[in-house]
Amino acid sequence: VPYSIVEQAQIIPIITSVKDVRTQTFDQTLSPGGQLDIRGTNLKFDTTKTKEGIYLIPTVSGGEIVKFGEMQDPQTTRLMPLVPTPLVSGATYQIEVRACTKGTNNLRIGRYTPIFTIA
Repeated sequence: VPYSIVEQAQIIPIITSVKDVRTQTFDQTLSPGGQLDIRGTNLKFDTTKTKEGIYLIPTVSGGEIVKFGEMQDPQTTRLMPLVPTPLVSGATYQIEVRACTKGTNNLRIGRYTPIFTIA
């Protein structure tokens, strides 16, 4: 019987929308200290592991990556973090979720492509 080796598809976090609760806008603004409503799939991460979490990735080279602070009970399809403070008004970022495959140290990274401006 012939066979072939098939690689298992990597399950990565996929963000489908980000709502800034303070401004009620989708996929455009981040309000420092305000809450976000992030929706998607495979978003859950281990809050006790330092390399996992939600990150702001600067859109300009040389910018600093910012990790969101502690968050309680991340869900597979919804995250409700507070936007870090302080952030420079007008700065632009993309949002990234980093999580390990359950039971492993294989880091999965899902970046959301819309560009967010700090309010």
